[in-house]
Amino acid sequence: EWKDGKSSGNGIEIWPDGKKYTGEFKNDLPDGKGTYEYADGSTYIGELKEGKRNGKGNLDWSIGDAYVGEFKDDKPHGEGKFTFHSGIIFSGQFLKGKIIKGVAVYPNGTKYTGEFKDDKHHGQGTLIYSNGRKYIGSFSEGFEHGEGTCVSKDGSSVACKMNKGYFVK
Repeated sequence: EWKDGKSSGNGIEIWPDGKKYTGEFKNDLPDGKGTYEYADGSTYIGELKEGKRNGKGNLDWSIGDAYVGEFKDDKPHGEGKFTFHSGIIFSGQFLKGKIIKGVAVYPNGTKYTGEFKDDKHHGQGTLIYSNGRKYIGSFSEGFEHGEGTCVSKDGSSVACKMNKGYFVK
């Protein structure tokens, strides 16, 4: 459909690089619900606004990574779940494409719940190691760092101090 000389309504657009969009248009831009199929085999199915991923959607990369959740300005933003082909899963609150609070589960069984900065454990959190031990406390740049509580497999706990992942006291 055309409105005021611009595409509106449902349609298909194919770019020279092989990218294809099928869905709703408004003012010549993908807007509403639709599907992007990228030349590398990646796909996005979900909501768009003014040509960008905005709202709820699923983004599947051809390498096996996937994000399901909310988007803003083409980036994960709001509640979502990022699954990496390596087996790592981040779920929680995203801001401008990065997780800021939530849960990370690693292939070896280790699980972190807490705050993040630049996709690393940072701030307050709980790390449960695959061997059953646990650290509850401060994290910095992906490491246990600062004051916390160290919990053994049997459940006994002690106040501890960590420095870049190493037990200090």
